[in-house]
Formats: sequence, C-alpha cells, structure tokens
Amino acid sequence: MKLPTINQFNKLQLFFLDFFIAFVVVIIPAYPLRISLFFASLSILSLSCIVLNIILFFTHRTTIRYFLQKNSFLWLCVILLILSFLPSLIMHPSIHALGVYIEWICIPACTGLLLAVHLAQNNTNRSVLHYGLLLSLIFVVSIALFYLITGNTTFDGRLSAFYLSPNHLALYIAPLIFIPFIIHCYKTLYCHLLSWIILGASLLIIFYTHSFNTILALCLTITTVTVFIFKKRLFSFLIIGVLFLLLCSIGYQKMITSNSDFSHGSLASRIMIWDVTLFFIQESPLTGHEIDNFQSHYLNAQKWFSPYPDWAVPTPHNLFFTLLYAGGFFSLFFFVLFYARILFLLYMHYSVHKDTLSVLYTASLLLIIFSGIGDTPYWKNDLSLLFWIFIALAISHCTEKQYILSSFSRTQNK
Repeated sequence: MKLPTINQFNKLQLFFLDFFIAFVVVIIPAYPLRISLFFASLSILSLSCIVLNIILFFTHRTTIRYFLQKNSFLWLCVILLILSFLPSLIMHPSIHALGVYIEWICIPACTGLLLAVHLAQNNTNRSVLHYGLLLSLIFVVSIALFYLITGNTTFDGRLSAFYLSPNHLALYIAPLIFIPFIIHCYKTLYCHLLSWIILGASLLIIFYTHSFNTILALCLTITTVTVFIFKKRLFSFLIIGVLFLLLCSIGYQKMITSNSDFSHGSLASRIMIWDVTLFFIQESPLTGHEIDNFQSHYLNAQKWFSPYPDWAVPTPHNLFFTLLYAGGFFSLFFFVLFYARILFLLYMHYSVHKDTLSVLYTASLLLIIFSGIGDTPYWKNDLSLLFWIFIALAISHCTEKQYILSSFSRTQNK
C-alpha cells in the first residue's frame, strides 16, 4: 500500500485547503477580533486555526505518525514544552490563564505541527504560506503608513497603528522583513519590483516605531548571517553602520522625549523589570506563576523596588524571563532545546545544499530570538502563530518527503 501524496487529493479540495491556509495567515493581524462561543470568548484567529487544524488532521491522518517518527526529538520537545505549563495552571488556576494557555501556546503549536506535515508532502505548497505572509505584511504596512501620514502616533511620537504598542507592531513586521527576499527568489520582474517596495516600506515603519530593541535585533541578525554564513564581512560592516546610525537617531529622540531622565528611560525601566522578574522567578523556579498575570504581581512588588516605570508592564520584556515566570524552568529548557535543534537542522541543510531559503528561514528565527532579549515576541496569539509558521516552514524545508513515503511503504510491506 502506497502512501497518498498531496498531489493525489481532489484538486478542488487542494484549492480550498490552500485558500484557507492563506486566509488564516492573512488574518493574523486581526487577532483582536473576538466572538462569543459556548459562553467563552475566542478570537477569530484562534477559531480559524482550530478549523484549519481539523482539516489538516483528517487530510494527513495517515502520515502524521511517520512525520513524528522522522522528527521525534523535535516534537517530543514541543509536547514537553506544552505540558510544562500545566503545573502553573494547576498551582494558579484561572479562566484567563487557561484561555491564554490554549490560544497562545496549544493552538499555535498544533497549527505549526500540522502545517509542517502538510508542507512536507509537497514543498511547492510553501509558496502558499510565502504569499500569505506577504499579503499579511502588505496589509499591516499599508495601514501603518496611513497612520504615519495622518500623524496618528503615540504621545511620544512613535508609530503603533492598531497594535497595542509600537513594540508590538515592530515585533510583527520584523520577522516578515525577509519574506520579500523569499518572493524575490521566484525570479519574475513583478516579484522583484514588489519585494523591494514592500521591503523599503517595512523598514520605514520599523524606524518610526522607534523600537530600539527590534532594530538592534535586526542588526544582530544581519551580522550573524553575513559574517558567519555568507562570509561577507565588508557588506556586513556597511549594513551595520547604517543600522547603528538609526539606533543612535532613535536613542537620541527617546532621550529628548524623556527630558534626559535616565532613571525613567527605556533601558533603566527594563533593568528594573528584569530585577523584579528575577525576584519572582526565585520564589517559584520550577512551576512558575500564573500565566499572563505579570502586571498585578509587578505592581504588588513596588514597595520593594524603586523607582518604578511610569507605564504599564504586561510582560517581563524578555522572552526567556517570560517563559521562566509563566512556566518555570522546564518551559525555558524545552523551548531552548527545541529552538537550538531547529537552527542546527537549518545550518546542516545549508551546509549540504547551499540554498537561499535555509538562510532566510534562519534569519527570521534568529531575529525572533534576538528580539526576545528585550521584548516578548512569542507571548501573543498573533506573534506565537507567526513563530510557529516559520517553524513549520523551516522543518518542512529540512524534511525529505521520500523518507516519509519509504517509511510507510516498508511498514505496509511487513
């Protein structure tokens, strides 16, 4: 018995599936829209992912087990990462924490797994995700440009558009910066022109968010890729020089806005937040605290730390501290283990094939992890889904379809 490949499904079914995948990707920026379902509030994005997961599961139910066997270590880490938050839910039960756990952790991770299975059957299906991400980027950048032109910015002149904060806007656009380069690889004049326009507009938006951390992460990513992968040090120095000037410009504007009060500046505020977070982590290093309830704990600790920042603090502003705080040591451990394995697979694939896609996927994932130094790029339902989409693209890119087919055939022959 031969395993059915994706090409053997009904063409109408494939068209609907590809359309729905692109639809889910395009509506990622609509994450705030919610509906009431069975006396609970669920975002339209999460509901769409649930429907997509059901479709993908029944479409590939015969291949999922063999795909897991091929990547057993990876998905064991993912399963353990998901389970590592359960002690926190048991120790600090709440409806809000359960909802965040489902929408920010479980659903995006399952979507990434099933998308990886789907893409591994036929690597040409990655173009659906590429164009879906491109359309999502165009949608966000277009609206952000409208906000910028009309002067609709925050009180300190930063651009946030319809996102919760300028940093949130920058964290969503930054990993997608490399999508125009992927589209550029399709080698058509239309794709060349469109990719450069979108790339320029995206960089402009990131600049006006004045997100120092995101631009620094972009600088570190370009440095890593050009020096350690492409071995082009001169080009790297030129790019870093330009980015360094941007960082100085943004830092100067922030200093002026804060009237040179370094005690309430961005860096000083983050140091204070990290000190408070470490204080709470030491209280419960294994099980963590209540998921997505950092701000109330932070405010309660004000009597022990000063001076406190004058703005809301919903997260520890560090991805690693956030995982430690919300899920404990094992959440961070399995996340780092999983991430390191993904980057290693991409590096090995590039070492053998010298392909551009491996570099671009690596750059996107490095940018996410570098952004996690001073922010939380994984800790929102839209950012989490974006993260798992890049994981699915990377895994499917490094997975050989022939291995899955041959494994199934050998099993059936026995």
